[in-house]
Amino acid sequence: MSFVELSKPNTDVVNIEIRQENNSEAAAHFRLPFLLPNTDYVVGVTSLSVPIQNTTLYGPQNPILMYIRRRNVEKNITQAPFTDLNGRGHEGLIAANGGYLDALVNPLLPAGAVVVGSTLDLMDQDTVGTLRSNTLPASNISDFLFILNTFAAVFTKRIHAVGIDPRFYGGPPNANPIPALAVGTAVNAAGAVPNMFNFGVTPSGYLIITLEPLFSNHFYLETTATGRALLGLPKEASTIAVAQNQANGVVTRFGTADLINGAGIIQPATVSVVVPIMASRSLLQTLESRQSIHVETDLPIMRTIIANNGVESSAYDLCSFALKNESSSRVHMDGLKVTSKVDFITQTHCGQLIMQSRNEQPTQWSPVLSVDDLKSFRCGLYLKTRDFDAASGKWIVSKKQFKFENESDYWTIGLRFVSMD
Repeated sequence: MSFVELSKPNTDVVNIEIRQENNSEAAAHFRLPFLLPNTDYVVGVTSLSVPIQNTTLYGPQNPILMYIRRRNVEKNITQAPFTDLNGRGHEGLIAANGGYLDALVNPLLPAGAVVVGSTLDLMDQDTVGTLRSNTLPASNISDFLFILNTFAAVFTKRIHAVGIDPRFYGGPPNANPIPALAVGTAVNAAGAVPNMFNFGVTPSGYLIITLEPLFSNHFYLETTATGRALLGLPKEASTIAVAQNQANGVVTRFGTADLINGAGIIQPATVSVVVPIMASRSLLQTLESRQSIHVETDLPIMRTIIANNGVESSAYDLCSFALKNESSSRVHMDGLKVTSKVDFITQTHCGQLIMQSRNEQPTQWSPVLSVDDLKSFRCGLYLKTRDFDAASGKWIVSKKQFKFENESDYWTIGLRFVSMD
């Protein structure tokens, strides 16, 4: 942190204000040189505002985070028709409907088509059983939690609309007599529907996935490398398949040991308790890709040397500002009892964000190496991000030009040149 004394006699001070619309590059041109010749100057940023709404919480790469799969007992886990939610798998030992879940009319018949309101119609694997990070714009963690719970709510509503036939969702396929639909999942059941699973967050931002027995006995989850990284889940959570030993009550959560046998055949689950899945890292650590805002210039200032993971680079930064990544929380009390309600508050990162206010003294000053005949200069606005690369399994830090999506979007910067003689 540095300060410049402006009250000295004979100090030359030049203030310049720049507003640039729809472009990360701003150019300033003057009719005459704006600094005194043969004089040493320093330059500082007195104000900076940026359209932060043009940035996103995380990058667009590898948007798939998680899949919901059917726990189709006695079927090979590698055969998608038996694990996809749409029910295309054929059970040869079931005579009713040719051995198909209600999703299909027998394809050998001329009427073989999707039945409106059936499993195939309502439970499309790609739209209902696949969690994507880009289904809605996400500017902050609250947006992301909204995406998660929308995903859980759509799945719950759809599966209760079609019902769960245990022969296709976790029970023996040759059950005789035909078992009733799972409790609470009668087709088009009226009234409130039981929960299947939901997402929550602790006051410190750790994600909690709560799996109800109704879900654990009939479904399991697969997560991608990107999903585990962004959700903060441990490495062993690539498969979340809950099982419970009814003899001693021990619950297992991760891996395929209790999901399939040695031949890859799906095994039944007998879960009678609600099972929470806890993240190992806070969403504050994993989701936010925006690190800092930078302004580079072609003014003759000193170069900044940067070392990132041992790799050296350089930049001519006028200023850099770290973006705040913080939250607050509020736990509600009922007398001396802590209730289950928790408020989790994060910054919205919408609208015009002031990085440096005119009411505050600049703290970043750069010596100007040459001022002779200085009549023009350029400034560029940059955003430094930290994104997860699924191919390498590493977090990649990069600096890129700030995006402008609308013609009315703008950024402003104020510069102050102060003589040092």
